[in-house]
Amino acid sequence: MLEAKSLSKAVVPSSLIKNPSPGSLQSTRLALHVAEDCSSCWVYIASGCQIYKLLIPLEESLVGEGKEGLLIPVLREVLDSFMVNRCPHRSEIQSMVLSETESNDYSMLGTVDSYGHLIVSKLDTTGEGKMLEAKSLSKAVVPSSLIKNPSPGSLQSTRLALHVAEDCSSCWVYIASGCQIYKLLIPLEESLVGEGKEGLLIPVLREVMDSFMVNRCPHRSEIQSMVLSETESNDYSMLGTVDSYGHLIVSKLDTTGEERLTYSVLPRDCGIGESGWAGLSFSPAQWSTAAVARSFCKTIDVYDQDIHVRTLCT
Repeated sequence: MLEAKSLSKAVVPSSLIKNPSPGSLQSTRLALHVAEDCSSCWVYIASGCQIYKLLIPLEESLVGEGKEGLLIPVLREVLDSFMVNRCPHRSEIQSMVLSETESNDYSMLGTVDSYGHLIVSKLDTTGEGKMLEAKSLSKAVVPSSLIKNPSPGSLQSTRLALHVAEDCSSCWVYIASGCQIYKLLIPLEESLVGEGKEGLLIPVLREVMDSFMVNRCPHRSEIQSMVLSETESNDYSMLGTVDSYGHLIVSKLDTTGEERLTYSVLPRDCGIGESGWAGLSFSPAQWSTAAVARSFCKTIDVYDQDIHVRTLCT
């Protein structure tokens, strides 16, 4: 079981994002990078065509409980905040993913805008491991023939995930749309990162090397969240999806991306309730533990593989 060691909240400075964009249905525009000593974290926020970063302390503290066992967060001061020096999109960013690599020497920051324009940055750790510097910046266009009728999703859907090759020469991009998952192979050759006006980074256009629909049991309703989680052994990864009715499907993938194990879990109401946004998260300590959040039911269901463990009411 997962237990909160601390719960923090912070206020985004009004001077940082002067005109926040509302986003559209399916937008996922928040990502975290936690320091190795867990003393602080960088929060990435996408708004409009840009990305912003905030440094927030994460000192461990007693977690208070309010009515019905709801946890009470501690207000933290924002230590630092600025706009990321990166090539902006030409339309509003809809999804953003920050993926840690197996070696932990760098991470991948990917964003996709409302027209399917994809920009991927390879970030390494510099200085004391708190600041990140782009080593390459790539963009690619999703083939129109791959996803003929993209689905809009609902509020805060997460439908983008990345898997970087061990030699860092390429990455697989997973995109969920409708009831299916699609994969794109994009090269990541390291190149000089050019700068444009005001120091904004200029991405290199990469050709999509391969793209196809994943041969996997489809959902019966629209996928709302998708998570690709690396395991400690690095021999396999976990791909999980949850649809608008809370139906969970998890696949265990080997290093080639082939499925070795797949299981599904029906929602507690057997899918007869109201549809809406649903979120998914794997436990970093135990790959078999997953939590599914549903907006309409206002619940979080915890599973150990296909066994329901408990339900938390929010």
